[in-house]
Amino acid sequence: MGFDLEKMLASKAAMRKRMAELPIREKFRMLDAMRERELMIRRATGRGDRGQEGKHGEVQRFWDDYNARIEREREEEMKREEQAETD
Repeated sequence: MGFDLEKMLASKAAMRKRMAELPIREKFRMLDAMRERELMIRRATGRGDRGQEGKHGEVQRFWDDYNARIEREREEEMKREEQAETD
């Protein structure tokens, strides 16, 4: 297997284009799948402990808050899409 930078960059550009064209619901499904994978990895490596202190606890709280915010935004977006479909 060779290293072809031009081919790799073209492939990345094509993937970005495909991702940009996906509907928002599909993007949310992908995000959910990535979150599930992250949680499985944390559990498997023992990094899912909520009792962590110090810097790791702060990082965990940051990600918990971030994931909660993303979930709220996702729910709001889905409600807006549902409302648009009924109008």
